[in-house]
Amino acid sequence: MLSNIFLSTFNYLINNDFIIKIRSKNLKKDIVNFNFTNISFENLSLSKKIFFSKNNLIFNEYNEASLEYHSFNWLNLAKQIGGSESVIISRNHIYNWQKKSYIFSSFVWNNEIIAKRLINLIYYYEFFALSANKKEKNKFLQLIAKNYFVLNFMVASKKTVDDQSIEIQKSLLLFKLIFSFDSKKIINLIRQHIKKNVNKDGIHISMNPCYHAEYINNLYEIKNILLFFNKKLPDEIEFQILNMTSSLIKFFHKDNSIAL
Repeated sequence: MLSNIFLSTFNYLINNDFIIKIRSKNLKKDIVNFNFTNISFENLSLSKKIFFSKNNLIFNEYNEASLEYHSFNWLNLAKQIGGSESVIISRNHIYNWQKKSYIFSSFVWNNEIIAKRLINLIYYYEFFALSANKKEKNKFLQLIAKNYFVLNFMVASKKTVDDQSIEIQKSLLLFKLIFSFDSKKIINLIRQHIKKNVNKDGIHISMNPCYHAEYINNLYEIKNILLFFNKKLPDEIEFQILNMTSSLIKFFHKDNSIAL
């Protein structure tokens, strides 16, 4: 009973335009030049299929295409294509997504998906929003704020970092620094995450080369974010970038094939 009340209340809060407008009223700033990505690990062929899809509201089942759509990974492809038509298509996808008002119990509000969506909205804001009018920019900013507020609430309710990815923390860190929120706690969580997910040999605990490479990429992004905002870089991040990069060679055989 209490869980149903909580879900109903939270669903109302995250989908109420007036409340989101009030909470984001002080975030009057264009989000420009904040793309710190290094390498894309996304499926560009799937992104292309989704980006040019006319049925962009059918992604309501948990599958690869839906995850790609709801994470807004297709914005990377849109920017690569470029041009006014890509901007228009991108905005239409975003508008349609906003209109849907997905309920909180939907997989759409999974922490990992929110983090990817938040990062993509910030990284590619300059592409899809800079030529927009003031009203449109406010709508985009409210969408970004909405995703941040939900993700920040969910992370704050967790006692440990065990169920959080480094990407979740990266997205929260970026938003907090852009809008001058306190970032000390999230930086500390990043340090904890590194200790729990990288072993003494500098290898990601999954022992998976792809996860290992993605983790290094995220650490590079976090490093660049902190340096951009003139924040002190924790020793753990600098050390593990070098340590994990060096240990990456351990995944390769003598014939240069990669371990399974």
